[in-house]
Amino acid sequence: MALAPALLSEHAPLEAFRLWCDRLADYGRVKHGVASLLQAALSDQDYQETYWPMIEALRLLMTACESSGDIKPGTDPEDLMVLLAFVWRLPPTPEGEAQSGRLLTLVFRGLGSQSGRLPSAKQQR
Repeated sequence: MALAPALLSEHAPLEAFRLWCDRLADYGRVKHGVASLLQAALSDQDYQETYWPMIEALRLLMTACESSGDIKPGTDPEDLMVLLAFVWRLPPTPEGEAQSGRLLTLVFRGLGSQSGRLPSAKQQR
C-alpha cells in the first residue's frame, strides 16, 4: 500500500497509477510461476493481509485519477484487480514485458484514459 501514496506524491495521478501497474507487472514477471503456488498456499489471514491492501492501493490511485478526470468513475477496484492478474501469468521475457505494456494500455483505455500510453516504470527508474 505504501507505494501508491509515494507515487502519487511524486507524479500526476494517471502516471502514478500506470507506474504502480507497471511495477505490479514487473513483480509478477520476476515471480513468474510462483503466483499460482502462493495463491494456493495462502491462508485466509494471509489473503486478508495481502489482497485488501492491494485493493486499497488501487482504490486510492483510481480515486485520484477519477478526481483529476483522467479516468471515468465507476470501476470497482476488485474487478480491476482480476483484470490485472493477467500480468502474473506472462513470461519473464522481453516479449512478455512488451505484451504486458500493450495489455496495460488496453486496460487504461478501457478505464477512460485518452491514450493509455504513459512512460513505463522502466523509463522512470
